[in-house]
Amino acid sequence: MHRPKIPGTSQTKLKNTKTLEAVSGGLITTLTIVKESLDGISPPGLKAAVGGLLEILKAAKKTHDNTQDLLELDAHLRKLDGILRSVSGKMESSNDLGDRIERLTSDINDIVESCKDLGSQSLHSKFFLSQDNAANIVRLNKSIDRAIQTFQFEAVMAIESTVRQPTFSAPPSYLVVQDPQDPLLILRPFAAEARFDSATRMIVSRCFEGTRSELLQKIYDWADDPNSKAIYWLCGLAGTGKSTIAQTVAEAFSQRKTLGASFFFSRDVAERSNPNLVFTTIAYQLGRFHPSFCSRISASVRAYPDSCASQPATQMQKLIAEPLRSVTDALQTVVIVMDALDECSNEMLVSEMLILLGTAIRELPFHVKIFVTSRPDAHIRSKFGEDTMKTVSEASILHDIDLSIVQNDIRKYLTYQLREIGRKMLTLDATWPTETEVESLVERAGGLFIYASASVIYIGDKDHSEPAQRLRILLDDAPSGEDSPSPYDAIDKLYRHILASSLPKTGALDVAKKLQPIIGTLVTLLDPLPANAMEKLMSVEESYIQRKLKPLHSILLLPDDPQGLIRIFHKSFPDFVTNPQRCRDRKFLVKPKDFFTRLALQCILLMNSNLRRNMCDIQYPFCMNDEIPDLDLLLKVKIGTHVLYACQFWALHLQYADRSDELHEALSVFVTTKLPYWLEVLSLSRHLDHAQTSLKIAQAWYKPEGEEPKRLAVLQKMIPILEPLQIFNEALSSAEGKLLQAKAPIKVLLSDCQSLLLHFPKSITKSACHIYHSALGLAPDCLLYRQYQKEIEHSRTLPENNHGLLLTKWAKNSLCIR
Repeated sequence: MHRPKIPGTSQTKLKNTKTLEAVSGGLITTLTIVKESLDGISPPGLKAAVGGLLEILKAAKKTHDNTQDLLELDAHLRKLDGILRSVSGKMESSNDLGDRIERLTSDINDIVESCKDLGSQSLHSKFFLSQDNAANIVRLNKSIDRAIQTFQFEAVMAIESTVRQPTFSAPPSYLVVQDPQDPLLILRPFAAEARFDSATRMIVSRCFEGTRSELLQKIYDWADDPNSKAIYWLCGLAGTGKSTIAQTVAEAFSQRKTLGASFFFSRDVAERSNPNLVFTTIAYQLGRFHPSFCSRISASVRAYPDSCASQPATQMQKLIAEPLRSVTDALQTVVIVMDALDECSNEMLVSEMLILLGTAIRELPFHVKIFVTSRPDAHIRSKFGEDTMKTVSEASILHDIDLSIVQNDIRKYLTYQLREIGRKMLTLDATWPTETEVESLVERAGGLFIYASASVIYIGDKDHSEPAQRLRILLDDAPSGEDSPSPYDAIDKLYRHILASSLPKTGALDVAKKLQPIIGTLVTLLDPLPANAMEKLMSVEESYIQRKLKPLHSILLLPDDPQGLIRIFHKSFPDFVTNPQRCRDRKFLVKPKDFFTRLALQCILLMNSNLRRNMCDIQYPFCMNDEIPDLDLLLKVKIGTHVLYACQFWALHLQYADRSDELHEALSVFVTTKLPYWLEVLSLSRHLDHAQTSLKIAQAWYKPEGEEPKRLAVLQKMIPILEPLQIFNEALSSAEGKLLQAKAPIKVLLSDCQSLLLHFPKSITKSACHIYHSALGLAPDCLLYRQYQKEIEHSRTLPENNHGLLLTKWAKNSLCIR
């Protein structure tokens, strides 16, 4: 639609508008006074003449006002014309949106034609039809409003009707997304980073050549034997090499073309510790593994689109067991590798997953073998000890393997690695290290491969040129003389050495005070962050963290790029530094609760200072999230990794935080000023599933100290009674009401926000813009609506016969607008 200019709306014709308005207004006022003063005064007919002149002036002014109103209408139509042409040119892929734009364009064109008729009238007609023209201009403005409201309403209904209503347990962001290029994408969300060969995982080396030979052969024989039990559980203490073995096994089965799927858990990465993503991830990889799996799994999801968002039991049945039960192709054994099961975030669901796996694999028409590793945590040990699991599983206890076998493997590894360091150092003798030195280091390792690995990194640190001296430091520290030393005694001593060597000889205490908060933040982060994002989260200067952490290369993976993720080398380090019995140097001891409190406050303050409406500057008010080009890049550039982290994890930190006035105040500001903007970021970043959990945590945590708590509780219960009686405002004017107004609304707003998510899950998930365009606008007249009423894009007036769609209250048993 390229609209011609409406006749009679030239700016030059109205350049003296203010002067004309002043003159005409003054004349009309003067003549009105004169007319009223002529009552009973001769000559006869003078009053009528003045009255006639007054009517002519009024008509002239009305004609002038109409022309000005027509000019404003012309400008408004031109703006709409530009928006429609821009959107229609860039969103051709969406047929439904294209149809809606075409209908709106047609409505606007009809209005333009009516405007042209008004603008093309002769001056004589404009004068004598001034009253009718004024009414017509008002009508045209209303027609524009109705056209836009209809377009908006169609968009809202399209979102609600195109996606099936979720089951009660479905998190709002779990969607069925069709993609002709990859039919398995309907399984999203799944944890792409959990694969054994994911590029985003930190580098995990395979077993050193010639080591673990006997154990690896036993695992390969188990997988090849059709009569062996379906599950192989490799159990071991931290640092005994479980993940290295799992990586080696996964690579070997991948080369044999028998690896159906892999899931490497990590408590440091949110999606890799999420039990709700395990079966969707395994199903996706199985579908990629074999064409028959692909067709059956994708067909099952299309038939049961809510299954991806259901509980693990339903996921297992609908995504894996039922689809694969009908496979008739002759298949070789399919292996699934699951590493570090103890790092799953939900212990109860870990037990459930083990039962589901043990039950389901017996019903499949081909051999499925599942290789699982974990620490010997009580909930996992007890589950594998049950009769149902014993019939389908066998176990190897890694730390119970003959110590001489383990030490021989560690000896091979240390001899090779230290000789490589010596070969690169021209100042070292060719005989370094001696067999005695290697043997002493093997004894200190105590059977822990992590000790050997960390020792090699410490001795060969590229920032130090004296590896022989570093080896001597480790060897000079005599082994523990206790009768029953801790199994972690050796690794604890190594960590103490590394931390102590990171401090200078002078000013050690000052450096430790600066280093400890960084270490504490690292071990309590719920997802790894790059250095630049950590600096913003901690409010420290640029490059500060990289400088301070440089001496800790032995225990941290520190990329040169400030945008690369900082990772802890091994989980035994957080275990060490947070345990006062193991970390005896109080300069480095980390109290997790203190750092959860710090991070909760920092996250909320970051959101309070950064969140605003439309942070990504989205130009099209009704577009879907998946129609926004380069959205992931846009999020990093416009919002920032540190703010994205804060939006996703603030409540999980808050859950373990101490209560304080500062934290209560920050949370109050966030809830009363930032809730829609937070939902907008979660929608755009595909993390809206965090919203309900976060709101529940905040509600449970928020307990402000104050006067008369019992009276406050009573008033909170009275809100539903007072509001219908229209005496709520009077109640708030009282002392008790003011107390309620100051404190109760926080929990009420959090509750209203939960209801908003439950009633409008699809529109908010698919389009962040529709938080403002539909969800808030269609919400009942609740505290959340009143608090954020200014954010609603248009009037709440809906097209004719659709007023019933406005909610009058939150429906207790309904999740979606009807």
